Amino acid sequence: MLADNLPALRSAAPDGVTLATTPATCWYPDQDPAAVAETVRRYRDYLAAA
Repeated sequence: MLADNLPALRSAAPDGVTLATTPATCWYPDQDPAAVAETVRRYRDYLAAA
């Protein structure tokens, strides 16, 4: 999974790029509803700031 490689990805990311994790995914079923809601909120906040 991509999450397993986050340390390597962070070190390889160009200056100015921030990698952030989310507590859930948008595509995996039966996750904790609070984690899904937090993930959706983060996506909405990101898109609203764009």
